[in-house]
Amino acid sequence: MTKFFLQTLLVTGSALIACTAAFNESNAKDNADWETKIDRLAAKEIKRQGIPSLQLAIGHEGKVIFEKAYGFANVEQETPATIETQYRTASISKWFTGTATMTLVDDGAINLAAPIQTYCPEYPDKKWEITTRHLLSHTAGIRHYKEGEAETPSTQHYSDVIGPLESFKNDPLLYEPGMGWGYSSHGFRVLGCVVKGASKKAYNDYLKQAVFNPAGMTATFADDMTNPSSKRAAGYELVRRKKLKPAPIRDVSENLPAGGHLSTASDLVRFSQAFDQGVLVSKTSVDLMSSLPVAKTGKIIEAGYGHGVDFMGAFEGSLGHGGRQEGTTTLLVLLPEQDLSIAVLTNARGWGNSNDFTHKVLEALKTRPAP
Repeated sequence: MTKFFLQTLLVTGSALIACTAAFNESNAKDNADWETKIDRLAAKEIKRQGIPSLQLAIGHEGKVIFEKAYGFANVEQETPATIETQYRTASISKWFTGTATMTLVDDGAINLAAPIQTYCPEYPDKKWEITTRHLLSHTAGIRHYKEGEAETPSTQHYSDVIGPLESFKNDPLLYEPGMGWGYSSHGFRVLGCVVKGASKKAYNDYLKQAVFNPAGMTATFADDMTNPSSKRAAGYELVRRKKLKPAPIRDVSENLPAGGHLSTASDLVRFSQAFDQGVLVSKTSVDLMSSLPVAKTGKIIEAGYGHGVDFMGAFEGSLGHGGRQEGTTTLLVLLPEQDLSIAVLTNARGWGNSNDFTHKVLEALKTRPAP
């Protein structure tokens, strides 16, 4: 064997060992366990988007299989976010209220076709009759926020769901109920009044009895700024160039049935799993909530929204809800065919990448070994 051949063999062997080591290192990264992949995704998302924190939970077949928090619940004080940190739910509260309504339908306490004044006499009669079905499906013709209303949030505190109706209850309807569609937080405020009247209990008390307790939700409450939770995340607004500023103060008690709770990602997953597993409402009610509204003409209203629950078009075959509010961006997705739920929360409004991030988490989850 020549000296040149030996030198070539040594060089080639060294290169092969180096390439093999590099391949193995790369392969190890690619095959990292699914939880580590999610950790990396969360760290990257916080860095790239400039959000203060992420709280994430995943549920499967009635159980929470993943719960974790990343970043800061309070940036100025460098308080780490934990799985117990409470975030504003924003419009995910509409799914709570819709579900509470359907528990009363299941019990025979609400007739979906009856005028809403049967249960909520505080809301006046209009030119056309409004039913609970219309409220659930955003087809009642009740307006949403007027221009500038959302930019000047209320700091007044309300102790019930009746007082907040005053600001819009005398306004005319935008269209004949059942003949159009328009997303309306104000309509869900009225639905909170319906729940109160039909249950003969305070809205908060009935939600706890009919939804939160059966679902095992121990960290979900009305967001009461007069008695703030010590576990509540500080709220921020995400502005250009990944800059954060404190969120404006808003007392969301005015909007409680439509978006006024504090919760955790784990509790939201417990809720969606209880909904999926039939713990909260009957299959008939789940089927109705999961169906598109039908106009008086008999034509289906293709609005992408069912009865108290969104169809989450970014996630095929899903139900759920998301929301944005002062100091928060939220997303809760249920994939019924897989018995799978995922909740993602941040304490900043302005995070526009929640759908893409959640898709990446779901991809990482596919590498989870079968139990």
